[in-house]
Amino acid sequence: MGYFCNPLNVDYKYQFSMLKNGFQISREAADPSLLFFKGKYYIFASMTKGVYVSDDMANWKHQRINAELPFYDYAPDVRIMGDYVYFSASKKNANCSFFRTQDILNGPYEEIKGTFPFWDPHLL
Repeated sequence: MGYFCNPLNVDYKYQFSMLKNGFQISREAADPSLLFFKGKYYIFASMTKGVYVSDDMANWKHQRINAELPFYDYAPDVRIMGDYVYFSASKKNANCSFFRTQDILNGPYEEIKGTFPFWDPHLL
C-alpha cells in the first residue's frame, strides 16, 4: 500500500499526543485555506506555526510566522479584503479573535477581538 498526497506534497508538521495506552504521532496541516496575495500563493493549515508559500503552486516552502496568531487553534480561514488579509481560527471554548495584515510573512498583525467561540470558520 502506498501513500499519495492530493494535491500538494508539502513538508507536513506532526502532533505528538500522550494517550492512555501510549504515545501517538499524527500528521497535521489539516483544514487548509489557500489564497493568492501580492504575487504569491499561501496555504494556512491547522497546527503549522506558519504558512506554506509558493510562487508556482508546485514548489512549496514552510515559512514560520512570529506573530501572535492562534496557530494551534484549528481550521484557519483567510480572506483578502482590500489591501488586507484577514485570519481566523477555531476555538470551541473561548472567544475567537480575527487578525489582519498587509504583509503575511512580516506583519504586523492587528487583532480584532472576538466576542464568541466558533468552529471551522468561513469568513465572508
